Amino acid sequence: MRTTLYTFLTLILLLAGCSKWDVADKTIREIVTPPPPPPVTQLPDITNAPLVDLITVQGGKFKMGGDGDVDEMPIHDVELSGFYIGKFEITVKQYNDFVTDTKRAAPATPPWGLINEYPVVNVSWDDANAYCQWLTTKVNNGKRYRLPTEAEWEFAARGGTKSQGFLYAGSNNLAAVAQTNVSQPGSGMAKAPNELGIYNMSGNVHEHCADLYAVNYYSTLTGTAINPTGPTRGTARVARGGSYKSNFCRVADRSFATPPNETGFRVVREP
Repeated sequence: MRTTLYTFLTLILLLAGCSKWDVADKTIREIVTPPPPPPVTQLPDITNAPLVDLITVQGGKFKMGGDGDVDEMPIHDVELSGFYIGKFEITVKQYNDFVTDTKRAAPATPPWGLINEYPVVNVSWDDANAYCQWLTTKVNNGKRYRLPTEAEWEFAARGGTKSQGFLYAGSNNLAAVAQTNVSQPGSGMAKAPNELGIYNMSGNVHEHCADLYAVNYYSTLTGTAINPTGPTRGTARVARGGSYKSNFCRVADRSFATPPNETGFRVVREP
């Protein structure tokens, strides 16, 4: 009778799809194959973005940092979601539209004057952040514009998932991609773009990032940093990219902006 009952129960379990029955403790344990990981969401390209030209940066993993200075060490793993970033730095014309619309004080005029297609400079972090908030409202498509995080900036500068591992943004030859060691910055397409088609991420003007700056921030991270937003405390705000005056234009170079300065910015749009 017991053998018959065992056979009968085993048959029921097999028909029910259970893969293992432990007679000893009378518990049923199903061996479940975990589902495959969700596919990586591919962001669509934006061909006619209003007011600011945007480049798609698909999400991915990369090695952030370098060994050129203490604040860019250690090199560490970062994973980012996809985003859109400005093809160019915000120009004098684009910023003037914001000033006219909001009556915000205009930045100081640089020595080379106010040339519409040149990047705007002498804007504070608060100015740049206010521009992003204005742009979000102006475009009014439900998408938020903001400053890039430092990790987003470096990932985009490196070429994102299309990176070829260049020292500078798009080349190992600084002169090919950067306005640097000259008397003034230049217009957006004066030099070649990087692997993603983004211009002037090396040289031209320093660019504000969203993060606070701390010299030892990278050393506080453990494991893979997922969408990091920087330290909770810092001495200033991060600025990236070097400038027309500087050779500090590697994609890993870190700096910070303190007024008065000749810092500009580019924007990120969230998906």
